[in-house]
Formats: sequence, structure tokens, C-alpha cells
Amino acid sequence: MSECMNSISFKHYFKENMDGLGLPVPSSLFDSFNTSIATAAVIGEAVSLQGAHITLGQAIAAQSKMASLKLAAGLSASFYVGAIIGSLAVASGRSLGCGARISDALAIARNNGIYGGWLEREFVRHPKLLHAQA
Repeated sequence: MSECMNSISFKHYFKENMDGLGLPVPSSLFDSFNTSIATAAVIGEAVSLQGAHITLGQAIAAQSKMASLKLAAGLSASFYVGAIIGSLAVASGRSLGCGARISDALAIARNNGIYGGWLEREFVRHPKLLHAQA
């Protein structure tokens, strides 16, 4: 695991991404990678059982521990769980990459003429490369 990955950075990047989407992020449900995964699983299970049309309000009613999501009750639960999954990916990547975005790293590579199909594998193997200065 990366030396940069910690629950504080994950929580920060997760919230930043969800805020960018204009979606609420109750800290008790998304304060770590594990609780975020568990929350996504609970909402995803409700969608699986009830169908993609279920609202977040209906999913919340089925699971009392999600009561802190009342502000978003009118949203589609499948939309919200999709946003959670995307935010999990963004927050995990930024935490593992010491705060850098993959777009930053790819721009640096492209600007310096070092882009090829092998590049993504190198970023995974050596996350410190993502923290390089332009």
C-alpha cells in the first residue's frame, strides 16, 4: 500500500468528489474506504432487490442506518450508488497517488514525450511517479 494512503486523505478526496457532483456525504457513512464500500453495498442491494427505479428515500426506509441520507431522498438510488462507486475510485487513486490526479501524470508524460501503453502499468507499480513536478 502507498505511504500516502490513509483514511484522512481518502475521506477528503471522497468528499471533494461527491461535493463536486453536488451530492450529500454523511460522514458516518463515508468516513473510510471500508464504510464507503459497506454503504455502497447496502444501497446496491436495495437497487438489486427493488430495481433501478427505487429512490434513495425508499432505500433509506429499508435500512435505518442510512437515515442520515434523508437530504437526498428524492435521488435515484442507482444514480447515488454510481456516484459512490466513482468517488471511491477517485479517492482511492488520489490517496494512492499522494494527491495527484492521473490526468496530471498523463499531461506531464504527454508534454515530455514519454507516453505509451506501458505507462499506466508503471504508475500502478510506482505511485510516487504520480507526484512528479511538471
